[in-house]
Amino acid sequence: MHAQIVGERGYGFVADSVGLSVESAILAGNGKAIQKRALTEAFKGFRPGMVLRIGGNTSDQMFWTSKGESTPSSYRFSATPKAMENLAEVTKRLGWRVVMGVNLRSRDARRAADMAKHAHSIFGASLTAVAIGNEPNVYYPSNPPFGTYARDVRDYSNAIREEVPGVRIQAPDSSGHRYDFIWSSASQFASNQVTTPDIYAAHFYGAQGCSTPTVRPRDLFTEFADDRRDSSLRDISRAASLANSPKVVLSEVNSVNCGGIVGTSNRLAGALWMLDFAFDAATRGFDGVYFHGSLTACIAYSPICVSDDRKVKKADPFKALTVLNGMANGMAMLSVVPEDSMKNIRLYALRGKRSLAFVVINTGESDTDGVDVDAVLPEGQFAELSELEMVTEDETDTDGSRLARKTSLRGSVPDLDSECSDGLAGRDAATSARVTSEPASAKIVYLCELPN
Repeated sequence: MHAQIVGERGYGFVADSVGLSVESAILAGNGKAIQKRALTEAFKGFRPGMVLRIGGNTSDQMFWTSKGESTPSSYRFSATPKAMENLAEVTKRLGWRVVMGVNLRSRDARRAADMAKHAHSIFGASLTAVAIGNEPNVYYPSNPPFGTYARDVRDYSNAIREEVPGVRIQAPDSSGHRYDFIWSSASQFASNQVTTPDIYAAHFYGAQGCSTPTVRPRDLFTEFADDRRDSSLRDISRAASLANSPKVVLSEVNSVNCGGIVGTSNRLAGALWMLDFAFDAATRGFDGVYFHGSLTACIAYSPICVSDDRKVKKADPFKALTVLNGMANGMAMLSVVPEDSMKNIRLYALRGKRSLAFVVINTGESDTDGVDVDAVLPEGQFAELSELEMVTEDETDTDGSRLARKTSLRGSVPDLDSECSDGLAGRDAATSARVTSEPASAKIVYLCELPN
């Protein structure tokens, strides 16, 4: 297969391009379930600046109290400042940015504003935004078009900014498949600039595990799945433009919804999907992609979680998150133009100050799906520095599916700014990069630009 790496797309791959999304239930009570030391240790090698979005369905089920009030029967749990403080110990040690979700379903703007005030006091400058509600398309009536949604967002925004002037507002955090709400809310924002969110957010899941609990690994990469992704992300991007929001993020994302599917979302298929989706979204101009899970309970699609024995467990997608975070150092997304296409091959490229990364993702599973990929490099002279490969570590035929096996990570993301600083003096220049792509794998070739 032949391809050519051409000019920049104009979109950067930076520290907050990839993040984690977790449920607001992490703030329940005093946050005792947060394993501060273990989580800090698990992420200690990560670049600072990654986003932790706190939201999900439980953000609209929580009762915020800074006064020790009892939890009303209509709420699932109470969130407290003490729980925020426990979480902040982790985020501050790791240098994470925080998006804090508040309860919109309760229609209590003043209580949400009090929560935002405490979040700002506790997280400080790392509080990057306040997200108003989660999937409001679920509880706002669709006729007339989502009723008082825009007015309620305006009231919340005003109340929150009275307590925290200048804080950025994120909305609508809607379900990615609810195009009626996506377009309706964007139109409401466009007609009343007072309500326009600073960050337009929507969700996307690759497969519907709620309605099809037998999602197979290969189902994540079918033509139907690719077409659905393409149409969804295109509509979300256009809606953000209509709403006149300066930033657009995919604030809740994963390969399979409803907690994921064991053997699919938590194995090599989920890891490859995560890698592919993050680079695809960045190429399309999305400012952030936050992969959803739970830090305080283990569900199939969580990249990392705390098990019942209070030990931190890393699922295979955590390896993809590690790779993505390591590359989020300010590189720019490039265009890769294949001369001939293969449905199981996905190509991406990124360029740094004096570096280049070429990514080949192979979603095929049969022995005949291996392929050599030759890519003509962009202007400049380059020499190969190193390779990283994500493949299966289990080559048995017990399940008949490479994508359902465990993931092995061979190699690591180099510090390109440091290792390419001398231009690899004395190396021979290459005009193209050749990648031998194995079935069910991802390979990244890192190159340094040689001095003129």
